[in-house]
Amino acid sequence: MENQRWKPLDSKGKEKIWYDESFLDTLHSENFSVWILRMYNPPLEFKEIDGRIYRTKIQYAVNLKMMRYGMMKAAYFGINNKLISDFDYPINNYPDSLKYSYPVNDNQTLSKVIDIIKKKFSGKSSITE
Repeated sequence: MENQRWKPLDSKGKEKIWYDESFLDTLHSENFSVWILRMYNPPLEFKEIDGRIYRTKIQYAVNLKMMRYGMMKAAYFGINNKLISDFDYPINNYPDSLKYSYPVNDNQTLSKVIDIIKKKFSGKSSITE
């Protein structure tokens, strides 16, 4: 976590979104994980989580060949970046059909991350598409 390098991805509207670009340093296959940080104004409220959510940090597992993703970890923060709740989803041992259960095209944020990957690696053969 200490080596995360947050880069802005979207700052329009009520959310501000960053991604941790350090995953690009080790990206050499069609499978990778990336952290996405979101800040909310106004804060979110969920009945399952006690407190108002001002920030979320979610780690996604992505398969470029399948163009699908799953969630690995989620952390919810309140005021002053105080951790309210966090979850680990043990998807690493799941078959790919369950591990990558959501289409990337349905997630605007991950679609933008894929566009960044395409720009960075265009013309290079280090990633299988």
